[in-house]
Amino acid sequence: MPDSRHVVVAIKTSREAATQLWMADTRSQERHALTSGTTTSISPVVSPDGRRIAFTELTRIFDVLSVDLATAAVHPLVLTERDESMPAWASKKPALAFVTDRNGPQELWLHVDGSPDRPLVTARDFPPDTTQWFMGPALSPEADRVVYTRVETQGGGAHLWISALAGGAPVPLTNDSVSTEYPGSWSPDGNWFAYLSMRNDHWSLMKAKASGQAVPIAVKADADRTNDAVPCWSLAGDWIVYGENLYSPDGATVKSLGSHKSAAYVFAPDGKRVYGMRADGDKELLFSVDIATGQEKIVGDAGKNFRPASNLNPAIRFSMAPDGKSFVYSAPRSSSNLWILEGFGGKAGFFARLGLR
Repeated sequence: MPDSRHVVVAIKTSREAATQLWMADTRSQERHALTSGTTTSISPVVSPDGRRIAFTELTRIFDVLSVDLATAAVHPLVLTERDESMPAWASKKPALAFVTDRNGPQELWLHVDGSPDRPLVTARDFPPDTTQWFMGPALSPEADRVVYTRVETQGGGAHLWISALAGGAPVPLTNDSVSTEYPGSWSPDGNWFAYLSMRNDHWSLMKAKASGQAVPIAVKADADRTNDAVPCWSLAGDWIVYGENLYSPDGATVKSLGSHKSAAYVFAPDGKRVYGMRADGDKELLFSVDIATGQEKIVGDAGKNFRPASNLNPAIRFSMAPDGKSFVYSAPRSSSNLWILEGFGGKAGFFARLGLR
C-alpha cells in the first residue's frame, strides 16, 4: 500500500477454504479480509493511490472423464459446475462411484446411465461433525458394496470404511486404528481389498479381507510413494500395480514395468497390458505397456486440457469400464478472470489507520 506498511496478500486460511485477499499490517500483524467466497482470488496489484486492487479470480472444478482406449478421444461422463472427482467403475456392472460437492460438503455418489445420480455415503452416515472429507470410493465388482477413505474432523485421521449399497451402518474395513489408510482396489472375486497405508511416515502396500474389521496384511512393506496413484488389482487376479511395479497379491514376486512416468495405471481386461497417461510437453499421451515384454505403444494424444489430477491425494485412479473399451478418471477444468476491487474498507476507521483518509 502507499503507506509502505500495509500489504495486500493472498492467503489460504484452511485446507477447505479458497485463497482470498487480505490486508495485512506488517507491524502489528493485524489482518483484514478483503474478499470471500468459494472461488480463488490471487495475484493482487494495488493502484498507485491505494484505492483500487486488481486481482485474478480462478475457478477450478473437477470433471469425470472417459478416454477411449482405441483413439485416445476424451469424453465428459459426469460434468456439472461442481466438483465431480475420483471416479471408479464396478468391474462387472455399469455403475460408477465418485466424489462430489453438489450438496455443499463432499459426498460419495452413484452414477448409472439412464438413472439420476444419487448419494451413496454422506456425513449423515456418521456421528455429527466428525467427517471432514470422503475420498477414493471403490465399488465392489458386483456394485453391492463401496470402500472409501473417510478423513475425520478431529486430528485429521484417515481410515477405510465399507458400506453396503442396500443400506446399513458403515463398518471400518480393517482393525488398524493407528495407520492412515488411503484408497485402493478390489480383488476380482470381491473378497479382498488392496490399499495404501502410512504409519510413522512409512508407506506400505496392504491388503485386507473385505469383511470389515479385518486384520491387514502387508503385500509390500516400506513401498516407495512415487506418485499420487491408487493401487489397481488386475481382473485376472495375478497382479497389483502400484507406482512403476507389479506385485503378486501374496507379495512374493515383484516385476518392474520400467519408467513410463504415468499418473496411474489400469489393467486391460485380459491382464496382459496396462494403460497409462503422461504429460509430454503440450500433449497428454495415452499408452499401453505389454507386461510380458515391457514394450510401450502410444495410442494417441488425449490433450493437455485433460491431464489427470485429483483434489485430494493420493487418489488418482484410472478405472476400466465394464466393457473394457475405455477408462475413467478426473481432471480439472480451470478458468480465470481479471477483476478490480474498489471501496474495500470493511471496518470503521480502517482507511484512517492506513493514512488514506
